[in-house]
Amino acid sequence: MTGPMRAWTGAVDTATLDGATVITYAAVPQRHVITGVAWSYDAAPAGGHLTITDGGVTIFQVAITAGGPGFFMFPYPKMGTANSAMVITLADPGGQIVGCLNVLNHWVE
Repeated sequence: MTGPMRAWTGAVDTATLDGATVITYAAVPQRHVITGVAWSYDAAPAGGHLTITDGGVTIFQVAITAGGPGFFMFPYPKMGTANSAMVITLADPGGQIVGCLNVLNHWVE
């Protein structure tokens, strides 16, 4: 991490049935930085996965195969590129399953 932490915000999004859960940080002149994400599916998903993209390039992806909560804390924060959007997506779980996604810490620098 470069320099002191700036003022931060988190974000939360809950999917409706048959939809992905998405948090988007729009492109700004600085870099987006996140230190963790938490998610949950209320049952085992058919094709669950969590993806983080920076300017459309995947910088983190993991399959999620069970229901319930989970989280990742990044000891080295995920840093985007200046002038690029950062998008965090919890895949559509399929069926009547609902997902919830939280960004635990976000700032720009």
